[in-house]
Amino acid sequence: LAGDHQKVLQLSQGMADGESAMKEGKYVEARAIFKAVGNLTKSAVTPTLMSLRAELEMGICDHALRRSLSIIRTRRKCTDAYVVRAWALYLSKDFDQALKHCREALRLDPDFGEARTLYKKVKAVFRAFENARDAFKKRDFTESAR
Repeated sequence: LAGDHQKVLQLSQGMADGESAMKEGKYVEARAIFKAVGNLTKSAVTPTLMSLRAELEMGICDHALRRSLSIIRTRRKCTDAYVVRAWALYLSKDFDQALKHCREALRLDPDFGEARTLYKKVKAVFRAFENARDAFKKRDFTESAR
C-alpha cells in the first residue's frame, strides 16, 4: 500500500511539474516529464495526450497524428484525443479532417470549450484558405494574398 501511495504521489507531482513547464513555454521539458509520468502507468492516456500537446506546441505533428489515432481506436469516447488529433490535423493544414474531429469531440461532450474554440478557429482559417484558393484560380492575386 505504501508503494502505491508513493506511485500516486509521483504521478501527481509529475503531472503538476509538466503542466507548469507547459505554462512557462518549456515544451521540451514538459514532453520529457509527461513521457516519464506515462512510463509510470501504462494505462493512463492523460500523460500521453499531454506529451502530444507539448510536441504540437513545438510544431511536431506526425507522432501526435499517429498516437492520437491509436488512442481514439482504443477509447472511442476520449474527447481529449479527438481534440489533440484535431490540433495536429489543423497544424498539418488538413482542415476538413480537423473540423470532423472537433465535431466528434463536441458530439461526445457538447460543453467541451477547447473543442468549440478550435472548431471556430479551424472553420475561419479553412474559409479564408478556400477564399484565397478561389481567388488564385481566378487569377486575382491581390485578393488571394489577403
